[in-house]
Amino acid sequence: MRCLDEELASQGVRVGSAMPGVVDTPMQEHIRSLDFPSVDYFRSLNAGSQTAGGQKLKPAAPPQGKLDSPENVADFLSWLLLEVDAQDFGGREWDINDSETQRLWLHRRG
Repeated sequence: MRCLDEELASQGVRVGSAMPGVVDTPMQEHIRSLDFPSVDYFRSLNAGSQTAGGQKLKPAAPPQGKLDSPENVADFLSWLLLEVDAQDFGGREWDINDSETQRLWLHRRG
């Protein structure tokens, strides 16, 4: 990401990365139903998930060490792609669990 950002910046292209964390999806549900050595770790992520039965949740910082809702991650990614200036986006790893990233994202979301 950093190499591409440096190589393409002179052409007006900025490259960054988004790290959405672990999202509560059907794939995660399937993984938790399997039997393999580290399945307990994946099962522990489900406790305290922000999924609210299809209800739209207000954007919030993801629960630490837990699954985040698809809606919350979609809000994070849409903010990142549509509202963060290209110059700010480039050359940075945008981690949904990073406190500075959360401050910027949630502050603009109200």
